[in-house]
Amino acid sequence: MPSAPCAFCGSTGSPSREHVFGQWMSKIGLDLTPVQHSAGPLNGLPRHMGEQPPFRQTVKICAACNNGWMSQLEDVAQRVLTPLILGRPGSVALADQTAITMWAEKTALTAMLLSSESQRASGYGLPPSVYTALYERRNSLRPLDASRFWIGRWDGMAGFSAVRVTPLAVRIPDIPELGVPRGYAMTIVVGELALHGLIFTTLELEVDVTLELGMALLWPSDDQAEWPTGRPCTDESFLRFSDGQMLRSTVDHVAIRP
Repeated sequence: MPSAPCAFCGSTGSPSREHVFGQWMSKIGLDLTPVQHSAGPLNGLPRHMGEQPPFRQTVKICAACNNGWMSQLEDVAQRVLTPLILGRPGSVALADQTAITMWAEKTALTAMLLSSESQRASGYGLPPSVYTALYERRNSLRPLDASRFWIGRWDGMAGFSAVRVTPLAVRIPDIPELGVPRGYAMTIVVGELALHGLIFTTLELEVDVTLELGMALLWPSDDQAEWPTGRPCTDESFLRFSDGQMLRSTVDHVAIRP
C-alpha cells in the first residue's frame, strides 16, 4: 500500500518522521519535564494528546524533504536561535534571516499536520498550495511570498512552548469580506524566544503591517535583527499576540483581523 503523499512535495516515496520542533531543542539545556500537549484546527478547540516530554512530537513527511532542505533549515536554526532561546542577548545576521524565516514557516506548517485527518479533511488547515509554495523555495531557502516576520522575547510561563496559526481577514470598507482567509498569523514560542509573522495568501490584498509590541523585524529586512527588542510577549498578551490582534495595517481604512 503506497504511503500518503508528502504534504510539501507530494511524493509517495519513503516516509519518515519530521519533528515539529527539531530534535536539537531537547539537547540545548531546556527543561524536559513532561507537559500536557494538545493540537487543534487553527482557531478551533484542541484535542488533548497526553502528557509527554517536550520536543518529541512528529508528523509523517517524506524522507527526501526531512533529510534534505528541512535538515538544512534546522542546522541554521540551531546555530542562530540556540542562544536566543536560552535568553542570551544577540542578533540574527542579515545573511541568516531568509533561512530563519523559512524555518519558522516550515515549523508552523509542520505543526498544523498534528491536527487529525478528519479535521483537515473537513477543510481545516492551510491550503495545500502553501505547502507546495514553500517546497518550491527549498533550493534558495527563502520564505513564502508576501511574508512578514518579527522576532522578540517570551516573558511568560517557564517551560511553555507553542506553535499557533490563526486565519486572518483583510477588511476594506465597502468591499464584501469573503468566507475564506486572506492570510495567516504564525506564532512560535520556545524557551525565551517568540517569533511572530503573517503570510498573505491573496497577494492583491497584501499591505504593509507593523507589530504593536515593537519587536525587531526579521523579514523583510535590510539590517541584522537585534534580540531582544521591543516589549516581550507575556501570558496575558499571548492570545492577542498569536491571534494577530497586534498587527496594524499602515494603510488607512484597511484592517487585519482574525
